[in-house]
Amino acid sequence: MLLSLILCAAPLWPAPQPVEIEGCQAAACTQQGSQKICKCVPSSGEARPGLVIEGPGKRHLEWDVRAFNGEVTDFVVQRLDLDGDARSELLVASRASESSGMPVRDWELAIVDGETDTVMHLLVQDWGPDALTPQGTLLLTEWAMNAGQIVFTGREYVYEHGRLEASSAPVRRRALDGAFEKERLSIATTNHTLTPRAFLSHPSTKGGSDVVPKIAAAVQVMGVAREEPWLQLHVQGANGTVQTLSGDVEGKATLRLGDARRKRLFPLGYAPADAETWLLGRKVWHAAGQLWIE
Repeated sequence: MLLSLILCAAPLWPAPQPVEIEGCQAAACTQQGSQKICKCVPSSGEARPGLVIEGPGKRHLEWDVRAFNGEVTDFVVQRLDLDGDARSELLVASRASESSGMPVRDWELAIVDGETDTVMHLLVQDWGPDALTPQGTLLLTEWAMNAGQIVFTGREYVYEHGRLEASSAPVRRRALDGAFEKERLSIATTNHTLTPRAFLSHPSTKGGSDVVPKIAAAVQVMGVAREEPWLQLHVQGANGTVQTLSGDVEGKATLRLGDARRKRLFPLGYAPADAETWLLGRKVWHAAGQLWIE
């Protein structure tokens, strides 16, 4: 089963190789055809690490990323037409951090739209290339507490019109136990990436949905801003009080978006390219940092 899942995963670009780039104390690039993607840790301590896409022609895209221990070769690129418009999207996954103790790896994912060249950002934990299938579905994973257990949770999405839409597949959850931890570590000790889809194909995995809070406050989105690459929303309650919520996973007033109709949370740090037009002025339900959209 594991081998078949890996073989059917969307193809990868060549592994990034270290290069010298002016202004970078460390850099690595991967290239396919006329497109090149590089990760750079700047020489200046004030500048933040970033990813850059160049070509063809004058094409240039860039955004900030975190660099775990200054590493630059730990990003992965896949190319696939996710939305069926005959223009391939780029999925760029860059390792951002790794916790001590139970080694959970945070990855910052960016999907570059093949038609508009806009970029959608999100965060995923213990990511691996098998998360993306040749059919264009994305399994986005994270660790969470559920019924007193540490649970590896996966939600399936499709990419449409520059945003994620929940698929009909249930939310999958697999509790951490000794066998699962041994399975994870056997891969993690030799690879940056893991195999989330294979992990959640285990017989102990359970299907379900996300819980929409029964008690939530109606608020209106009054402002949408960006703290690259994260999203920041200003919401106003019925009493006129305005609160600021940030998708920055390292921040305090956290923001998590959810689809109330489909009972599906969006990924951590979810920031679609058209967030302003999608959210500004909408009435949503706010509970414990979650904003549920009807």
